[in-house]
Amino acid sequence: MDKALLYVQGSGDLSNLIRRRRKALSLSREELAALAGVSRAMVIRLEDNQVANPGLGNVSSILSTLGLSLEIKEAVGWEPHPMITEKARRQRRKTTATEG
Repeated sequence: MDKALLYVQGSGDLSNLIRRRRKALSLSREELAALAGVSRAMVIRLEDNQVANPGLGNVSSILSTLGLSLEIKEAVGWEPHPMITEKARRQRRKTTATEG
């Protein structure tokens, strides 16, 4: 089977992906929910982009049921928040002071 790579950049993209895949597999929302071990309401809210925090476990279970997987990797060009940079700088200074 050929592997396709789809970049999902927002919750709307994820909602559309799940809906399209479910329909392509001729599954009802009820069937998907039962197979994935989540509530029918979760599938409906997720497909309708109406859930703010569906939980990684729920999303992973639904995607797995649909024959899809989730890959998380560092974003290209990502720069840490200044607070993170400052905290790391203070930690390095503290470590250097205790070693010297």
